[in-house]
Amino acid sequence: MDAREHIGQGGARVRRRAAVTLGLLTGLQASVVIVSVAVRFSTLGWFFVIFLFGGFLLVLAPIVAGSVLGMYALWMGGHRLRQWVAAAFVAMDLSLLAFALTLPDITDDESDTAAPILVLASGAHEFSDRAVDICARVAGSSALCHLAAVALAIGLGITALCRPRHP
Repeated sequence: MDAREHIGQGGARVRRRAAVTLGLLTGLQASVVIVSVAVRFSTLGWFFVIFLFGGFLLVLAPIVAGSVLGMYALWMGGHRLRQWVAAAFVAMDLSLLAFALTLPDITDDESDTAAPILVLASGAHEFSDRAVDICARVAGSSALCHLAAVALAIGLGITALCRPRHP
């Protein structure tokens, strides 16, 4: 076995490992989105209605774009690029879950404003304004973090697309 065959076998091993990693990450990304949507069912309000009637496209389109380009970067990128993509995916997932859990939903009754994490933790639907305000601040920060992580994943995917390939 000469050196080229040995390198080719190592490359095949890396590709197999990358394929398994891609499968796991795809399942994880899908699970996080499903859990985030399911959590929103605990507080049925106007944000939930808006989400059901088209708002999900605004939420899911960046996730899909970031995931697809990030997966490409994982598949084609080098070790360092893979580490950055993995960090972006972790930030995307955690910030999406934090946003879904802490975004207060409003109804026609002003006193019935609650965040899913408060409802799931206590079972009640009426909370102090301070608790709802804290949840709203966390949700806002989580949304910004999520957008930054999606932008990072998209940028890394574009970097992998634009990288020259050597035969």
